[in-house]
Amino acid sequence: MLKLITVNIETNKHYARIIPFITKEQPDVLCLQEIPESFLEGLHNLGYYTTYAPRVPVALGENQDSLGIVFASKVPHQSKCVYYYGDEARARENFGTEAEDMSFAYIIADVATEHGNYTIATTHLADTKDGREDDFQIMLMDNLLKQLAVEAPHCICGDFNMPRGYNNLYEKVITSYTDTVPAHYASSLDKNIHRLGNVTIDEPIFEKYLVDYIFSQAPYQVSDVQLHFDVSDHAAISSYLTKTA
Repeated sequence: MLKLITVNIETNKHYARIIPFITKEQPDVLCLQEIPESFLEGLHNLGYYTTYAPRVPVALGENQDSLGIVFASKVPHQSKCVYYYGDEARARENFGTEAEDMSFAYIIADVATEHGNYTIATTHLADTKDGREDDFQIMLMDNLLKQLAVEAPHCICGDFNMPRGYNNLYEKVITSYTDTVPAHYASSLDKNIHRLGNVTIDEPIFEKYLVDYIFSQAPYQVSDVQLHFDVSDHAAISSYLTKTA
């Protein structure tokens, strides 16, 4: 059994919540999105081995940094990063603010445990104006699923920016994966922290905006999936992974 947590940490805004949460939960594997590269040192100090994929360069305060995704594990892992739009050089040099200016990747890693090898991936898909798919997001998802189809069976987690019940890409994903987030969780955005928490928006309404997921494939089983609020502007998702064969 392996404990997995995924969460979009919204750059450097919530360190005072994130670090105590990680320290308390002690996941075997931690997948973070919108993480500044400079935060990797903090993960190393917590005892994690990391693989990082930048998405876009940013200025945080007076410092230039990059935001991206990270795969972190308590034991060493073997990993690779696959860009399905753009590349790492672009992600470090192009300061464009539109989604089309960014690079998009997934990290997939093998983690060896006493119960066998676990293959886990993480990604962060582009958002859209109303939560429904647009042409750019469709292209990204098509590229992502095409790349993932050649990988060994795995679980993939992260911020997919496709609200369940509103975005048609969700139906495409669940033809290859099982959505492990229980149906009673209607939203993964934290209304008390997220920038839209006090804003009235058109549907998909805030209370039905589930965008963060853990998707699984056989032979993986995902259990005890819980959303934890008051961590970031997105809820953290914790779970336990086992293999049936």
